[in-house]
Amino acid sequence: MPDIILSICIPTYNRGQVLYTNIKKWLETDNQQFEIVVSDNCSEDNTLELLNSINDKRLKILSNDKNYGGYINGQKALNAGSGKYIMQLTDKDFIDMKSIDKIIPILSELDVASGCFISDIKSDEDTYVSVVSNKIKKFYKFCFRGNHPSGFFFNRELFHKINAFEVCMEYDKALRAYLTDFLTTLLCNYGDAAFVHIPFIFLVKPPFNDLKHSLTYSPGNLFFLPENRFKVFEVYLDFLSEINLNFLERAGLVCQLVKTLYNFSTADYIKVLNNKEVCSWYAVPEEFIEEEKSKNLDKCFIQRLANCKHYASLFEKTYVLLAFLKWFYIKRKMYYKGT
Repeated sequence: MPDIILSICIPTYNRGQVLYTNIKKWLETDNQQFEIVVSDNCSEDNTLELLNSINDKRLKILSNDKNYGGYINGQKALNAGSGKYIMQLTDKDFIDMKSIDKIIPILSELDVASGCFISDIKSDEDTYVSVVSNKIKKFYKFCFRGNHPSGFFFNRELFHKINAFEVCMEYDKALRAYLTDFLTTLLCNYGDAAFVHIPFIFLVKPPFNDLKHSLTYSPGNLFFLPENRFKVFEVYLDFLSEINLNFLERAGLVCQLVKTLYNFSTADYIKVLNNKEVCSWYAVPEEFIEEEKSKNLDKCFIQRLANCKHYASLFEKTYVLLAFLKWFYIKRKMYYKGT
């Protein structure tokens, strides 16, 4: 059997029929340089029975002795991958195997620490790879953005060499919904990052056909709440302390992260609560946010930013806060001028 270039690593729970149908279709290709690794989190349906009925050496099935939660189960799937690159895929998302014969040669020649597939091209011929080497561009474009895990891949040898999973476990309390951010940042500190623009990963968005559940939006674990976004942000700041950055690099990156955090905590938050369909499917109370309350969100954000205690120094805190306030007031001025 030829060398495995790509391991498609799927954590799953109670999604047997959907996953079985998808995997059967994906394995119809003749390409032998990929594998599918499924880690079943003690499903209560017939997931294992269905998957075990598939007779194909490219399918590797792990069965947990108990339900470890989605976070640990995702890591079990990644750890079991044997390819040059190990890629995350949630059990509800879809891949287009028509692209696999293009992807394998690309990944065979690619030498990066981490990467992701971007399915934003207009035609099958319009495919390309962009490699990012600059440290700050790499971190800002690729990391700390609340990325959905599907389509992100990691250099397997490096992943194990630096004990990526064990390092991330130290930040267990805050990173569960954002594990991809931490893994990409950790690996990008050791090498280049790549964006592979090819139609391969397709995300399934709500309403879903089966489970009304999401780690990010489920009640009791609402990571999209502004106060919870800040908890994750503070862990980001601690995490950055372990990365070799000079003051200007770190401060510049933190400024960019604050802008992203602001959007998460205001515009994106409002977008979720104002969408009746999304709220219904995630069992989140619908709440229409009017302009006055939007302004209150801005005030709360600035107050939280000023009270944050996880900066490297008071000087850095002052620098970041002043930089954000300058950007914020210019943005608000342009917004109200436009309206």
